[in-house]
Amino acid sequence: WTQHSVGAQMIRTGAMVQLLLGNIGIAGGGMNALRGHSNIQGLTDLGLLSNSLPGYMTLPTEPEQDFDGYIKKRAAQPLRPNQL
Repeated sequence: WTQHSVGAQMIRTGAMVQLLLGNIGIAGGGMNALRGHSNIQGLTDLGLLSNSLPGYMTLPTEPEQDFDGYIKKRAAQPLRPNQL
């Protein structure tokens, strides 16, 4: 559904149908609209790739024992002073 030019409207419609059927808020109900090919982007959306985290972030290495060290290495750094 997401591959069509009206994909967003199709997902909204599907969510409304699920809401009308009473499937929102129960286990296994609702919408899970994967983007792109299910074997690449969909696996990344769900965090099922064995070598990366959701959002195409790589797994931490041995020296990165805490969250701050992990993010510091991967976060975008300002090119100039006072730049966000």
